[in-house]
Amino acid sequence: TEAALFADKNPESIMTLMNLSEAWNIKPTIQFRYPLNPENGIASGLSEVLCLSENQILTLERGVSLEKSGMKYNVLLYKVDLDRKEAGKIKVGEKKLIYDFKTHSQAENFEGMTLGPLIDGKFKSLFVISDNNFKKSEKTQILVFKIK
Repeated sequence: TEAALFADKNPESIMTLMNLSEAWNIKPTIQFRYPLNPENGIASGLSEVLCLSENQILTLERGVSLEKSGMKYNVLLYKVDLDRKEAGKIKVGEKKLIYDFKTHSQAENFEGMTLGPLIDGKFKSLFVISDNNFKKSEKTQILVFKIK
């Protein structure tokens, strides 16, 4: 699911992310509470998580708002630092907004990302893709970013 679960205690704004080190072992090796942006619209959730290193992940948060012109996607890309403070056994990550898709002409249903080849031999590339939901009114887009 993209949204928080009831077990997360505060499903509107907090999710619990877990790292499963082995596919056959469902006991998490680490877990931490991930704060969702409460101003990202209704049906807000985490549509993608991408590991950059043991200590950093990228997250793609997506929410929906209803406007006169119809449904609008609110998409935010964060870098989350996992060099974390410990609160009991739950490890808390700090997050920093690195891109608000509103700055793009029209934020679509972005929900996938992957790392690509190096740019200029030193910067990681990031590909982010949207899903058109089989609707002619929505576009499938691929955006490429340089990660510094």
